[in-house]
Amino acid sequence: MVKSRAGSDVWTPAVSGPIAVAALERVALLAGRPAATPRRVRHDLGGGGAGLAVVCRQLDRWRPGRGWDATAESWLAAADAGADRPQVTASGLFGGLGGPVFAAWVLGHERPTAAAAAGGSGIEPRGGRELDLISGLTGTCTNLLGRAAEPAAGAALRAGLAVLCRSAEPGEWPEPGLAHGIAGPLALLSLAHAADVRVSGQRAAIERMAGLLGEYRLDDAWGPDWSAGSADARSVHGSWCAGAPGIARALWLAGNALDDAAMRTLAVDALAAVLARPARQRSVDRAPGLCHGLAGLLQITVRFAHDTGDATLRAAATRLTAELLVRHPTPTDAGPGLLEGAGGVILALLAATTATPPLWDRALLLA
Repeated sequence: MVKSRAGSDVWTPAVSGPIAVAALERVALLAGRPAATPRRVRHDLGGGGAGLAVVCRQLDRWRPGRGWDATAESWLAAADAGADRPQVTASGLFGGLGGPVFAAWVLGHERPTAAAAAGGSGIEPRGGRELDLISGLTGTCTNLLGRAAEPAAGAALRAGLAVLCRSAEPGEWPEPGLAHGIAGPLALLSLAHAADVRVSGQRAAIERMAGLLGEYRLDDAWGPDWSAGSADARSVHGSWCAGAPGIARALWLAGNALDDAAMRTLAVDALAAVLARPARQRSVDRAPGLCHGLAGLLQITVRFAHDTGDATLRAAATRLTAELLVRHPTPTDAGPGLLEGAGGVILALLAATTATPPLWDRALLLA
């Protein structure tokens, strides 16, 4: 039976030895040295200045005193400048004004950035992807959860949670994944519940959403898996954004919130199945990034290894790290960004090999 160790404040590396040394050498090579930043850049978290601010902040935590802290602040200022334009109106976490707000939280700003007001707006969506993590209400509430102790943010968060609780109905979500599907609000509601941020019907909504994921189950010879949608009979690639790894993490968080050992066991079994599948079957090994590549699978595996203390998962994290280094020696084709580019690879490698907690993966709703 799987037991939860969630809540430990001590972050220990899942990967050590020669593979960790090689990984940190790769991080140093990819990061280079702190350099001057433009005055105005794309504002978004996924591929713009807000994401680069997060990456630089984590580099500073790894190697303080080398100028990465100032570089992080410069990227955030440039992202704020990029967001301060009339045509920038979307409030989403990854592509909208919520990105600089999240970066400000990671950088430890006591108050939101200039974009915060827009990042916390739009609390009553009209449906569809206005509810999801990437561009909708789930992402907005993810930002608010980091500031729940502030009265205004706490009130807005509870209003958003109430909306998401009402969305826990059959047919409301056309896909299961963390980025655009029901696993996103499931993870958020579970994290909020565990943090004692609760609204009426929240526990029941968590139970219903976890149950609704059963509509998408499409197990194979290796174990639990999920289809692309309730009417789709094909499995999804084993990625953070859409596949079994992200869904498994949402189920783990729900199991913690509900203190449901069976749900946590299902979550671990689902991740183990992904790790056991051949590379061609899981279809993430050809991409390096967090969204739908090896870095995302590595980050989820590292989180599970931390929470369970399972030596098998630590060994799997070591194998994935080695595979990432061999398959993607220079993961720069997708640019430097956090979600799909080299920045996300840096973050995942640091999480796997150092004692620096990966606070940044709250944006992925992993913890």
